Amino acid sequence: MKAALFDLDGTLLDTPSMIVAALREETIRVTGRRHSDDRIRALVGLPLDDIAEALADKDADHANRIASGYRRRYIERIVPTGVGLVFPFVEVGLKQLREAGWSIGVVTSKNHQGALEILASAGLVSAIDVVVGADDVADPKPHPVPILAALKRLGVPPKYAVMVGDSRYDIQSGGRAGVRTIGVNYGVGRASDLAEAGAGSVHGSFQGAVGELGKCFPTHGRRTFAAIATERKGF
Repeated sequence: MKAALFDLDGTLLDTPSMIVAALREETIRVTGRRHSDDRIRALVGLPLDDIAEALADKDADHANRIASGYRRRYIERIVPTGVGLVFPFVEVGLKQLREAGWSIGVVTSKNHQGALEILASAGLVSAIDVVVGADDVADPKPHPVPILAALKRLGVPPKYAVMVGDSRYDIQSGGRAGVRTIGVNYGVGRASDLAEAGAGSVHGSFQGAVGELGKCFPTHGRRTFAAIATERKGF
């Protein structure tokens, strides 16, 4: 078996702009300080508590209040819109990968329950074999631990796995875990940042990333990835 591991926000779901807005509003409410959207976007991909601490200038009370307020906004505003946040080709691409013999995992800096809630709202739960959140491990991304934890649960060694993500934290985590990495630059990370972090390739669409996965391990199970892709095109 081979494993394709995906980040969630900015890779499978178009949530970064909503996340940035919620964090900006909570930071203003709690501290009165307005950070630039670029500053906040650069933090997306880290665990919420780390983001809140950075936005609160390490004031513990303010950080706790920012995180708490964000979680409330996330449940009320973001989760209900999940089905409309799925990036183009994600559902088709995940299905292609499953049919081609891949195991599918989500490795996210969200907590586990939050990840399941948005995946359920988006209608993607049945396409995922394993979810590893920040609260499932002692050291979340950019540490290698969450990726290794996902692979252990899938029974796949790192040399047969690929991590796909939109932030440098995804790429760093994958590189440190010894897996191949693919960057996507339609989320929070620029192509140059992802390449600098060590991405093996960078793509501007989920479809491009899936195509690159097919090149990593051309044969899967009983049929080749190329054969399935050809069938999907109707050739």
